[in-house]
Amino acid sequence: MVVQEYAPPKTIDAHKARQRLFDIIAATISVLGIAPNKLVLKTRERQKGKNQYQKLGEKGEFLEVTEYNAHLLVNLTDYLDTGLFLDHRIARRMLGQMSKGKDFLNLFSYTGSAPCMRD
Repeated sequence: MVVQEYAPPKTIDAHKARQRLFDIIAATISVLGIAPNKLVLKTRERQKGKNQYQKLGEKGEFLEVTEYNAHLLVNLTDYLDTGLFLDHRIARRMLGQMSKGKDFLNLFSYTGSAPCMRD
């Protein structure tokens, strides 16, 4: 489970924001019945340029996810984004279907996931 928190604006009390985040984490663990070590916390802050793509860690741990017939590996810890965005599922499938039997240069994203969606 990935919990993403946007850094609070300066107008929000930092202590209240931190407590709210702890409450969300506790509720997520309780409601979903997951072990705390299965939760990944990511905090988004305003960044510019290449800073938004910097590595956050060096764990190199991958989780296999299945999307339609494709098995993909995602890294939940080393970067802010996994690169495999849920709202792109339909577009990835459509690209996979349209490219069936054709050469496909994947410029869709840095994940290379769209060609994997071919049935």
